[in-house]
Amino acid sequence: MNARLARPHVPVLRRSLRAAYALLVGTLLASALHVITRPSTASPKSQSPAPEMTLPPHAVARMGKPSVPAKETAARRARPSVLPPNSILFAPADQTLITAKDGLLEYWNARMGKRERHISTDDIRQPVMAISPDGSLLAIGGHAAHHLFLRLSDGKCVRQSSRFHDIIANLSFTPDGQHLVMTGHWGKVMWESVDDRGAKGKEDTTGEGSLALSADGRRLVSGVLYNTGAGAPFSVWNLGPVGQLNLVGDPDDRIGKPADYVQNEHVALSSDGRTLATASRAPGTVLFWNVKTGSIAKRYVSHDSDVGPMCFSPDNKTLALGTTSGNVHVIETFTGKGRGVFAGHLGAVTCLMFSHDGTRLASGSDDGTSIVWDVTGLDGNKQGSAGH
Repeated sequence: MNARLARPHVPVLRRSLRAAYALLVGTLLASALHVITRPSTASPKSQSPAPEMTLPPHAVARMGKPSVPAKETAARRARPSVLPPNSILFAPADQTLITAKDGLLEYWNARMGKRERHISTDDIRQPVMAISPDGSLLAIGGHAAHHLFLRLSDGKCVRQSSRFHDIIANLSFTPDGQHLVMTGHWGKVMWESVDDRGAKGKEDTTGEGSLALSADGRRLVSGVLYNTGAGAPFSVWNLGPVGQLNLVGDPDDRIGKPADYVQNEHVALSSDGRTLATASRAPGTVLFWNVKTGSIAKRYVSHDSDVGPMCFSPDNKTLALGTTSGNVHVIETFTGKGRGVFAGHLGAVTCLMFSHDGTRLASGSDDGTSIVWDVTGLDGNKQGSAGH
């Protein structure tokens, strides 16, 4: 009797199951449609790369993608892509920009910002570079047991040398291109023959750290490195014929006294060796020294962050100043007045160099990029001021 009573309910049960199934399928389809049509909430890593940053005013090209600078050395080593360029140069004709960072040399199109070539420089850290007068060789050295001579056209290593037993602070070829002048952090100066015909090179010492070397390798500025006190004086040396090192002026009448509040970390020497630019202990201030008289000729107050690297233009009429804020100030050497300020880096400026014709300026930054600026297009944004 129970079986007979249960049979009439079977169709009802089947209809209920069909309805439940249809409801379930409809719900799943609606959910799938919602997922397809709603805006993506995926993490930035799974999305397409963001478009390139627009160039800042007066910029011609940017080399590399900017990153937030690493604050610690360990973080930098873990993220080599954000290592800043330590040295920067324009190749002859100013069409190619060469940047050097720890263990890596890169060639860039100076107008398009595209990397054309990259070359491993082994274990050379804190690299510095120099190009021979005829434009055929590139010398690179730094904090390493050796330095390299590379063929500039393709970056091929011509010769490796380990004769200089000091940390290379500055490099320059002699005007005739026959010797490479190397100056060290601990005072050593060496002239090494470029053709390597068995000559071991001639050495001398200043007894102080090398701070700046003129572009022609004829004048050297030495002083106490990493001074954190009230300031220390500078010595200026004439580098005459190979192997000759002579102090300019009286040893007791050096440039800068403790009362001048000079900091030695950032120094630039004009190519004619007549003007020396140094950082003052006063924040954002640059001092222009007359090398012959040892007196302060001008001063420039940037009203910016701390002073970083500096360099003179080929005609010595302009000084470029990088700051820890990432700005680049362009200053008239003769008057000490600002011509303009370039802003576009996300990190501190690490290196600077003018093009051979002086119309462009390249800056490297702690954000891992380099920017080429048009110096001729300054609009008079004079953030800094001159002083006496």
